[in-house]
Amino acid sequence: MFMKLRDWIDINKINWDFLLLNKNAIELIKENLDKIDWDLLSMNKNAIEILKDNQNKINWNLLSLNKNTIELLHIWTFKMPIFLHLWTFKMAILSLFI
Repeated sequence: MFMKLRDWIDINKINWDFLLLNKNAIELIKENLDKIDWDLLSMNKNAIEILKDNQNKINWNLLSLNKNTIELLHIWTFKMPIFLHLWTFKMAILSLFI
């Protein structure tokens, strides 16, 4: 679902922290990549394409809480130290219940 920003809203007064967590704000986020807090965006379940294009900016720990990022997490498992594999697995399981 695409949501359009109302004309009367001043884009400079938007609270980007809240907006980055809004799954319906992806188009607005794509247009304002300079305002992204990558930690927060890593948790947005509809931000997968943006995250794929910017893997060097992803917070991989927070990404493990995102239910739609199995493909990206698979890529990360080959990049991270072995001791983090178990933690990531536990977080992925916990996120199923959140």
